[in-house]
Order: sequence, then C-alpha cells, then structure tokens
Amino acid sequence: MEHAIPHPELKWTTEIPGRFVQDSGDKRPKSKLTIRLPMDTIAFAKTYARRHGITVTDLIAGYLLRMENQNPHAIHPEVRRHSRLLSDTVDAREIYANHMLTKHQ
Repeated sequence: MEHAIPHPELKWTTEIPGRFVQDSGDKRPKSKLTIRLPMDTIAFAKTYARRHGITVTDLIAGYLLRMENQNPHAIHPEVRRHSRLLSDTVDAREIYANHMLTKHQ
C-alpha cells in the first residue's frame, strides 16, 4: 500500500516501512527524555500525531522549536488588534487619570 507524503514541501524519508517519517535534517546530538503526563494527555498526543503522520517526538519537538523561535517582546495578536481601535491622537493615560479623579471625588 502506497502512502501519500503528508506535506510535500517538507523533507520526508521512509525509514519505517509503510510510514513516512519527517527528516528535519537536524544533525544535533539527541538525548532521550522521559516525562510523566496524564494517560489521557498521552493518548491524545499519540492520536494527534498518528492522524497528522508524525511521531509524538516530532510533535513535541515542533512545539518546543516554535516556542524557541518566538520573539519574547512581540505583541500578542489580540492586543495588536484592539490597539488599532484607538486613534493615535487619544491620550489614554490622561483619560484614565481624569476617570480616576472623577471616580474618587
């Protein structure tokens, strides 16, 4: 039975007969890690990985890589979206200060 490669733009190899395994090209030394998670979380991870044609290791490694590559100073998309609602000419600090003065008189 021939399987379609899940994401053709990625590099894939068939090291496991009948399954495609992502070849990230990462040649850094590897180490084994044992973690303890609730059984239902592990079951979810295995099911999710199987449905997406990857291993649980690839799933976790991808998540950690995204975390590593995130800009810690980046503005969250929701904050950015709401910040466009205010005009650049609005002085929010002044409005807030006036509100607090009125509230506590």
